[in-house]
Amino acid sequence: MSGCAVCVHDLYLESLNDYKMSLRSAYDNLISRPHPPPVSLWPVELQKMDERRAHQDTDVDDEIDESVDPVTRAFMMLEKQLKKKPS
Repeated sequence: MSGCAVCVHDLYLESLNDYKMSLRSAYDNLISRPHPPPVSLWPVELQKMDERRAHQDTDVDDEIDESVDPVTRAFMMLEKQLKKKPS
């Protein structure tokens, strides 16, 4: 937030986004199988993803993860608002 060319928050968010894309790919792979393994055998993060998708109408990928520390969450919310702002 001091105007660095590459902000550690941006690097973190990029890594977090890559991780979420990997999770989504693994999830999509599991549910697209003709005989997917029982959800109880999935990794915990994929089980959570399945529960959120089953209980919400919103896109899980656009959510701000509540497990992220408050400073990073505030930064993510700011970035999200700035993206919505017309240039």
